[in-house]
Amino acid sequence: MSLSTLMHHFNTKEDLLLALLERRDADSPGQRSGTNDLVADVLSQARWNQTIPELIALYTVLSAESITDGHPGRDYFTERFTTVRRGFQEEFERLRAAGRLREGVDPRLAAGCITALWDGIQLQWLLQPDEIDVVAYLRAFLDLITHPAGETIRPRG
Repeated sequence: MSLSTLMHHFNTKEDLLLALLERRDADSPGQRSGTNDLVADVLSQARWNQTIPELIALYTVLSAESITDGHPGRDYFTERFTTVRRGFQEEFERLRAAGRLREGVDPRLAAGCITALWDGIQLQWLLQPDEIDVVAYLRAFLDLITHPAGETIRPRG
């Protein structure tokens, strides 16, 4: 593809990179898994992300840059974070209704925590891939706030 053809479709480098991220979002396993098992889906997505470190690095850099005024990625990342937190909150509410969310866990706060953990631990993994196991960190967090599938939760009293 020639540069002129590329520039015809994308006005800036950032526009091109954001289109790449949107494509990544559409192609990710989490968008089509449908297993209804939040823990399995999160861990599967994290494993898949480890196969695409260049895209994860691009995502990390652009998300950090998007906090500056006028950055073309600001709307994308603001909407993405809102959508991701909302989706996690809904999943945690379903787990609570099924008796799988540990007592005292607020689904909204848990949603913000896993979103922040995931992005932060991926950044650390990019810097130290031999020392950081993203899947293990996410599993540990989810183990702290959820009961395993099939575990019987007995009411208090």
